[in-house]
Amino acid sequence: MRRTAIVPAILALLLSTALISCSQMFSENLFAQASHTSISASSISGMSLDQIIALTASKYAMNELANDPAARKAALARLAAAYSPTAATATAQDADLAAISIITQSDPDAQPLFASALSLVTSLSFSSTTTPSEVADALKSALPSNLASELSAGGSPPADFVQLVSDLSSMNTAFDALSAGLGKTGGYADSSVTAATKTEVATEAAVAALVSTAKPVSSSQSASTAIWAALCDPSNASSELTVNPGQITSSSGSLAALFTAAGYSLPGSS
Repeated sequence: MRRTAIVPAILALLLSTALISCSQMFSENLFAQASHTSISASSISGMSLDQIIALTASKYAMNELANDPAARKAALARLAAAYSPTAATATAQDADLAAISIITQSDPDAQPLFASALSLVTSLSFSSTTTPSEVADALKSALPSNLASELSAGGSPPADFVQLVSDLSSMNTAFDALSAGLGKTGGYADSSVTAATKTEVATEAAVAALVSTAKPVSSSQSASTAIWAALCDPSNASSELTVNPGQITSSSGSLAALFTAAGYSLPGSS
């Protein structure tokens, strides 16, 4: 890919949309027959793949999954089996998008983080020279207010932040599978996937990948602990993290096909 900024037309699209949820691509009708039943790990096991995908269109179902970790895990496992290792068919891609949507909608901190995804992505060069401090500053500026308010206390990361980092890692795996599948099919196999969704997916994938590729300097630290420490003191982030945003946006990087499908490339891509 050429080194280029996001093209104006796509930037305008991003600015004019409020990062529409991937779940909008699924029909509420598919979930109608189960919309008033309790969602549990047991009920998930009796659903078809289409019914599980359709859960993402129901606020009721998303609330149930958010409040029942076992049911959430069961739904994500069924979806992962449908798109693993890559999502190269319409059904697999829809399952992949559904998994991403379930994780996002059931993590209250993922949604506000992704609402700031555009400013985060455009604030970085995404090159091999991007420093840990630059990454920490960008992530700190996009952090949900409830987590940002706890940075001044330092210390160990709050449980909500640990969960957010874990969920972003899971989403990164799903984004990688989707990108690999798109690379095989030359684009989304499901023609109903909108341009807004393609743009949203690419932008959110960049955030998930950025967090997932930030590695602790110390082997004794977890990723969430090291990232939290870097956010508490971005000027000292290099003592906590190693980063390589350039590998995300190279022509062979994990997100290449997602950005090609969306019609643009990240700043600093090569």
